[in-house]
Amino acid sequence: MAAEEKANWPPIAQPLARTHVPSGQKALFLGQHANWIEGREDQGRALIDELEVWADQDRFRYAHKWQVGDLLVWDNSCLIHRAAPFDGDRYRRLMHRTVTQGPAPS
Repeated sequence: MAAEEKANWPPIAQPLARTHVPSGQKALFLGQHANWIEGREDQGRALIDELEVWADQDRFRYAHKWQVGDLLVWDNSCLIHRAAPFDGDRYRRLMHRTVTQGPAPS
């Protein structure tokens, strides 16, 4: 991250695990934003990397096989998502983002 970006968006402490409000279950809060663990600065990055590998196991992974007319909705508060390669020359993709307001994760 460039110095200007760091100045505009300084790091904010976040919990490593959050409670998913609708289900009451705990969820790891991982992703590109996670850089360190307070109090474990010497081992924190390694632990985050280990947790990301654990969370990315096939048993937790869903890969959608798209068909015409499909609509996919997910809850960003409790999952890691990534885009898959897409052949934009052969297929048209229309994406919309909708944000709903609800209780903040705890």
